[in-house]
Amino acid sequence: MATDVLILRDDAIETIGPLLRPHGELLPLLCEEARLAVFSAPVVEGAVDLEKSDIVRFRDGGILRFRSTVFHEEVVGNLMAFKLSEKPRGKLYLTEPLVEAMLATGMTAGTNFVEAK
Repeated sequence: MATDVLILRDDAIETIGPLLRPHGELLPLLCEEARLAVFSAPVVEGAVDLEKSDIVRFRDGGILRFRSTVFHEEVVGNLMAFKLSEKPRGKLYLTEPLVEAMLATGMTAGTNFVEAK
């Protein structure tokens, strides 16, 4: 599953934070109205099969976006959360078991998980 960014507030930091911490970092955000944290997952080198993935490229050959992503299972096999070295500011990828555990807490209002293609 993929999402652009995962920001937790107040109680979600305490409830979902322990599910995420083994797989990345919770970084505090400065906000006067609420306690906020953004989840930062590791950036993984070589996770994408560039030959089999459907990629939209800039004219210079750089990656604009992935239409569909094929992963190298031997690279991402045990990872529960990661970002791609090819697009480190792009999508945050989470495994289905991690998303299900997060959804089971009931603290996921406002999140939009999309199955990665």
